[in-house]
Amino acid sequence: MSNKPIIDLKDDYMVVTGTGVRRNFMDIIDGTVKIYNAAKELNISRVIGDYRKVRYEVAMSEAFNLVRYYEMKLPDFYNISMASVSNPKDLEIAKFWEELCNKRGFNAAVFTDYNSAEKWILNQPINKIT
Repeated sequence: MSNKPIIDLKDDYMVVTGTGVRRNFMDIIDGTVKIYNAAKELNISRVIGDYRKVRYEVAMSEAFNLVRYYEMKLPDFYNISMASVSNPKDLEIAKFWEELCNKRGFNAAVFTDYNSAEKWILNQPINKIT
């Protein structure tokens, strides 16, 4: 399976569908940067990441590294609401990422059900991405 995310623009949010296996930090960063650039280009502040067909084979510490990367390299991530739909096998690392994001001032939520993620994202504010 490919690691290239598919980006689909809805009325006022973006859906990113991922597939494949993430085996290292750079696999995750590559997709993150593509999402960030698309959100900036389209001025979209609400994102659903549908990762039900993604498998994470990385250490839990990579969730922390990812959030630190947001802080240092992607400052507009503070203005983006992120709903992540995880497969149940990766729920532990996804929930850890969610907790870290929210503690660091980002707006993130993790779900295993797409409809719940969509309902949550539609209730988040629309922010300007600069």
